Amino acid sequence: MELLKLFSVTTEITVTAKVIGKYEYVKEGITHMVIRLDNATYQWVEATPKDPPTPQWSKLLATNIGDTVTVHVEKQGEKWIMTSFDNPNI
Repeated sequence: MELLKLFSVTTEITVTAKVIGKYEYVKEGITHMVIRLDNATYQWVEATPKDPPTPQWSKLLATNIGDTVTVHVEKQGEKWIMTSFDNPNI
């Protein structure tokens, strides 16, 4: 069992960190929101309107640099995608 823990790969995690950058782009007509966190392991996380529930997507859009947020992310390919988002400042 300990050997399995040693070689396990994290594919989802919840992280609380400060937002140090916020960017958006449109691909195939869908807005993608990318936030940069002050977390050494999970620096860049991304979401589209279909990833977190609508109220959480709205909070993400209203988030400012300097806010501390909690995100649940899942690894999809090379990206960490937000499936849950909370910003207690909003």
